[in-house]
Amino acid sequence: MRRITKIAGRCLALLGFASASLVWGQINPQVKQQLLEESPGVRFYEGETTNRAVYGAVLAEGESAVDSAWNYVNRWQRTFGDDVGSFVLSQNVAGESVHGVMFDRNLGKHKFSTFRFQQVYNGVPVFRSGIGFLVRNEPGFPLVMATAQVRDLFESVLDPNVVGEPEVNDAIRAQVIAAMDQSMNDAARLARQKSGGVAPALQIADPQFVIWAGTDQAPAPPEMAISFTASRGAPDTFPDYQKFLYVASVATGEIRLAENQIVHVDVTGTVDGRVTSGNGAAVCDPLTTRRIPYGEVSVVGGN
Repeated sequence: MRRITKIAGRCLALLGFASASLVWGQINPQVKQQLLEESPGVRFYEGETTNRAVYGAVLAEGESAVDSAWNYVNRWQRTFGDDVGSFVLSQNVAGESVHGVMFDRNLGKHKFSTFRFQQVYNGVPVFRSGIGFLVRNEPGFPLVMATAQVRDLFESVLDPNVVGEPEVNDAIRAQVIAAMDQSMNDAARLARQKSGGVAPALQIADPQFVIWAGTDQAPAPPEMAISFTASRGAPDTFPDYQKFLYVASVATGEIRLAENQIVHVDVTGTVDGRVTSGNGAAVCDPLTTRRIPYGEVSVVGGN
């Protein structure tokens, strides 16, 4: 079913959980047999996590890359579970959905397109769950790979009587502050002491309802949850700067996931600035290059 669903300030409490009908990480054996009969050469990847893949043959075709993916999902939706809800086309922060892969200079276009469908259940996104697609950019737009991290929500019961906006209450905030205090390293503690010992104010951003069903490595009974980012400080207060992604249970307020959003990596390069060398006006004094002790940089074209 093609359905673009907007989450409009309503919360559906998720009650009850029955074990999924498929083994964790398994592809539906009945669908697998049908695919083998219709598409000789098709291959499957099944792991010990939710990551699964179907590839090695043309899986579907359509009038566009996205249309081919919809044709596949509409016919083979039970590949990854008995009750997976529905899907919507994902977008990145720039509002883009389809991305080119392997640019061909001779043809002036990409050989493949890739994009992702987000799994949703009764209009609520399932946390980090969906299907990724790889489509060849040629007539018929053949779909050649579908990779999935999909949760089977088989026999889950939804109670539509709980409504409201996603709210990070005081109890959840207290847990977040305690967790952030515990995660501070020595450099951050020293920086805070030098600045007076007062912790920066806690900032909450992007709260939204999600269905939490665990991670790829650790499945969990599905439940309603709130995902949000929490930060203290800013890049200019580093090392006393913290930013985490949290998922908290709606029913109990317990933190289900805490993920550091600040990654420390070594990037080779220099940060330079062009400055005037004297005290005169900018149009009078010559410009020279001078190193800047601190700067905010972006890695472009990397992974």
